[in-house]
Amino acid sequence: MSKIMNIGASIAVLAVAVGCCSTRDRCCSCKPAAQTVPAVKSVPMAPVPVAPVTVAPAPAAPVSVASAEKAGEFDKTGFVTTVVKGRLWVFAEGSKELTEFKASGKTPATHASRVKSGPKGMTIIAPEAETIVNYMIAKPGFHTMVKDGRLWIFAEGSKELEQFKASGKTPAVHTTRIKAGPLGMTIIAPDLAVLDAYMK
Repeated sequence: MSKIMNIGASIAVLAVAVGCCSTRDRCCSCKPAAQTVPAVKSVPMAPVPVAPVTVAPAPAAPVSVASAEKAGEFDKTGFVTTVVKGRLWVFAEGSKELTEFKASGKTPATHASRVKSGPKGMTIIAPEAETIVNYMIAKPGFHTMVKDGRLWIFAEGSKELEQFKASGKTPAVHTTRIKAGPLGMTIIAPDLAVLDAYMK
């Protein structure tokens, strides 16, 4: 009888054990030990020092005779020229402005200009407006001057020019062509041959 009771108790204990471990939620004694993952410490990276870069602005170089696009191509007797940025600068030969330009390489701050009135349609610039006019009317083989807004022309070495230089009087007999000269000026010459030769 005692053997039967011992067997029954053993079966009961076994049933409890099986019932405990068969459930979805295991008991504390059946649960596997939780694995603890050690935290990974983040190591801050030291910033890499960057050397500052200093860009020095390029100095603005003054316009010089050497850096001019074309120097002397459009010179005339008594005038020195240079092309700067597509514009024709004119200086009277031996003038103070020309001397300063050659020394410093800087064009005059104060100047006069005539837009698209020069060779190849270039704008002409000079220290004074009179320099522009005298440059535009100058032509090899001729003596020119502006009097009362009109352009007088003499052939170099002619008797009319010598008489004019001696007396200061313009010839009483002359030929005129209205508004046919530079800047729309009227041209006057001692004769038609001189006028036509100048206009060529």
